[in-house]
Amino acid sequence: MRKRILILLALLPITVFSQEFSSLWQDHFSYNNVVAIANSNEALYAATENAFFRYDLLTNELQKVSTVNGLSGDDISSIFFSDEAGRLAIGYENGLLEVYDINTQDITTVVEILDKQTILPNAKAINHIMEFNGLLYLSNDFGISLYDLQRLEFDDTYFIGPNGSQLQVRQTAIFEGFIYAATNVGVYRAPVGSDQLIDFNQWTIFGNTQGQDWLAITSFGNNLIGAQSDQTLYQLNGSAFVAATSFSNPIEDVVANDQNLIVSISNSVHIFNLSLTEISTFSTFTNYPSVAYNTAIAIGDDIYSGTTEFGILKTAIGNTSTVEEIHPSGPLFNSIWAIDAKDNQIWAVYGDQTISYVPSPLLFRGISYRFPDQLWESIAIEDAFNAPNLIKVNINPQNTTDTYITSFWSGVLRIVDGNPDLIYNQSNSGLEGINANPMGVGVNLRISDTKFDAEGNLWVLSSITDEALKVLRTNGQWQGYSFSSLFPNEFATQGFAEFVIADNGFKFIASARDGLIGFSENGGVNGGPLLKSLKGEGDNIPVNDVRALVIDERGDLWIGTEKGLRVIFNPEDFFTDDVRVDEIIVLDDGEASELLFQTYITDIEIDGANNKWIATNDSGLFYFSSDGQETLAHFTEDNSPLPSNSVKDVAVDNETGEIFMATSKGMVSLRSSVVEPSEDLSNVYAYPNPVRPNFTGNVTITGLVDRANVKITDIEGNLVFETTSTSGSVEWDLTAFGRHKVASGVYMILASNEDGTDTKVAKVMVVR
Repeated sequence: MRKRILILLALLPITVFSQEFSSLWQDHFSYNNVVAIANSNEALYAATENAFFRYDLLTNELQKVSTVNGLSGDDISSIFFSDEAGRLAIGYENGLLEVYDINTQDITTVVEILDKQTILPNAKAINHIMEFNGLLYLSNDFGISLYDLQRLEFDDTYFIGPNGSQLQVRQTAIFEGFIYAATNVGVYRAPVGSDQLIDFNQWTIFGNTQGQDWLAITSFGNNLIGAQSDQTLYQLNGSAFVAATSFSNPIEDVVANDQNLIVSISNSVHIFNLSLTEISTFSTFTNYPSVAYNTAIAIGDDIYSGTTEFGILKTAIGNTSTVEEIHPSGPLFNSIWAIDAKDNQIWAVYGDQTISYVPSPLLFRGISYRFPDQLWESIAIEDAFNAPNLIKVNINPQNTTDTYITSFWSGVLRIVDGNPDLIYNQSNSGLEGINANPMGVGVNLRISDTKFDAEGNLWVLSSITDEALKVLRTNGQWQGYSFSSLFPNEFATQGFAEFVIADNGFKFIASARDGLIGFSENGGVNGGPLLKSLKGEGDNIPVNDVRALVIDERGDLWIGTEKGLRVIFNPEDFFTDDVRVDEIIVLDDGEASELLFQTYITDIEIDGANNKWIATNDSGLFYFSSDGQETLAHFTEDNSPLPSNSVKDVAVDNETGEIFMATSKGMVSLRSSVVEPSEDLSNVYAYPNPVRPNFTGNVTITGLVDRANVKITDIEGNLVFETTSTSGSVEWDLTAFGRHKVASGVYMILASNEDGTDTKVAKVMVVR
């Protein structure tokens, strides 16, 4: 039996070192939901949903570690810090193990459990990590695995159930010569000194625990403490566990140190001394009237509590009059639904809707934003008029201090300089709700999207209403346009994803059931509006559920659906018989194929070079050339810091070139050199400047006009680089025409427009 199990589990090492992306990428994860905490003598380590941060206990400095630094981005379930090894072990819900070296900051990814075929995918979670005699004991959903943190390799694996069956092990503890395991069917134990623990016969159900669901077990002083799912804490008394104390809410975590036992309940934290006397408890604080707790640890006289919304709350044992909130700056949540970015500001909302555009459940969440050179800020839902299901963000392009956010239930919020000042709804605007209100909350006013036209008028798209498209004119007057010619029954307009406005004023709308809808204010019968839908195979729309639209710099209309990509190269002819809907055909190994065939597209954006950023529901993010013929990049969770291949939304800040990617597990951004061209060359500059010896990236020259000629020479006038810009910036790799790295010195940047009538000279210093 021993030999057979070793063959199954002692796999060849499948350990890789994660890649570092931090030179170009930045994470915008939420660090508010702390799921596990570990500590060393110098620092505290707090794991959030898919990242962690380090808090220096002496200096109070914060350092965050995420996919940008090489983490996987998967769901974290446990962490443990080994003082002996100087390494942090991170366990995941899917069985992945990652090891972070605090000295080198290297991350080792261990996939043996994750890739194990004989264990069901939903039974691999690493629930708890304990260290004993130089080995980590991983409590898994299938048993116990031992990992050597010094050698970075697995040791034995114990299947402790009857006949070697798999059991869900939640936590292990060493007590008086035995190893105890809290499982979903009782507490098992075995002599810890045995060299035959791989034999299931060494493991026996303990005392009166059989058939009971045990959540935790830990040694504390001269006691062995356990917790069951019945909200009760138990103490070992001879050969049986007896109830020590019960709580009114579920137990989330039980942690012990030399002096204190800390029990985290869903809405409170309780601290016990070595005599199991409760010496302190807390639930809420003056500025935190409602707190949900995941875990807590004691360091000295302080308690550090991991919460779901406030990161870590630090308070003193026995004196909870003061509390300190600890976590890096970031959005409120990782489950971002929509974003927008302009002029170096970024906004995020967390609403939701079903795939058929039903606002269920109603999510009352706030809003997050970051202004230039500032930390993330949040707007509480109470300050946002208690509007649920916020699903679209629209920064006013003519006045970027104003932001408009749509609620798929309550209307349109206007936010000025980060302060919500009104909400457009049925009572103060031309917007209309629907008659059916099955959830009985609010007004049921389903706003899908907003856009500004060139004249500054605000257009608003609504679902399940006759006048689906309305406009707020600059004179303050509202006007509505009926869609009844397309939808005799207003409930047929169940869902619109978004709309775009062309230079000629045409509006194009992505609908759930009727493909692509076009609208023009005039040109119809008696000068009325024009309304037309393209859908189905006859119009070359692969599926009637259209999810994404963008009009590029050439005026072409790009269309993303649940089943692929289409382009209209002549959208000005939309209301004629000459309009055509085309696929993008590319050559793949000499074979013609349709670009993004059958791919679920969630968003399409363009950058300053008219290149296309196309987000997908399960295939990551694609970056294509302006005509779609060249794949410039394909970002996935395997080759980039994307925490998930499900990309919900993309925003391109053409002022800075930063590309923001909101996924189902958080947001990251990529610093691109592609920015919108300037009108002249008066603001040409290079960064970084100076270039210091440890810099390994490219120098960016920005502030250029389109098709600017850029030459770089050394101080003696020798040409080392020349190119023509296709956007507002170019990059220089610090080599002389790609042959060798340039030496230290001052280099001249000579920029001129296409006809040479506008020129600019700038400098950059290189220090080797």
